[in-house]
Amino acid sequence: MLFDGIMSPVNRCLVALAACVALAVPIAAHAKTPGFEGRISLRLQDVAPQGANYTIRGDRVSIDVPSVARAHDLHVVFDSARLPVNVTRVADVSIERTGRLRSVVGQQCEEWALHSAGETVRACVVPGVAWVDPRRAIGGEVPVWSQKLEGEHAFPVSVTHGTNFLWATDVVRGRVPDSSLAAPPPTRAR
Repeated sequence: MLFDGIMSPVNRCLVALAACVALAVPIAAHAKTPGFEGRISLRLQDVAPQGANYTIRGDRVSIDVPSVARAHDLHVVFDSARLPVNVTRVADVSIERTGRLRSVVGQQCEEWALHSAGETVRACVVPGVAWVDPRRAIGGEVPVWSQKLEGEHAFPVSVTHGTNFLWATDVVRGRVPDSSLAAPPPTRAR
């Protein structure tokens, strides 16, 4: 070897170990965030009890919220990397990653507890999948715990927050056509 005369066998092992770790870290980080392309349907007890349908490809997220009478259906497209965040409030949220995995409608997720200001929100999230709170689509205030998940790129497929619940009803991985992520055409007043 190049350093046979200079390095002891122990030092050579340490250098080899450091090289392995340096190569493994980017691979491990990539394995955690495989990306997601597909559709996720949610029921949101306190926001959209009729449900919301998410179409996701990377950072692009389309949210469709049907109205009760289907008279005012809502379709909004977001770039999750450009969402406004209240940095001060989000910094006050701590995440307890439990490492416990479970399956919600066939999608593996990790159980997290989000702690802030005397409250705890329990969520089973899919790390690496863009999340946009549906309140952004309807003009409501986004809770700080949800902003934290948006910043973490962690899609919650199950949430318990006091007496309010959010849960996925369907997850379909697959190719998403460009038209699903296009902004709707402007409407003309007559």
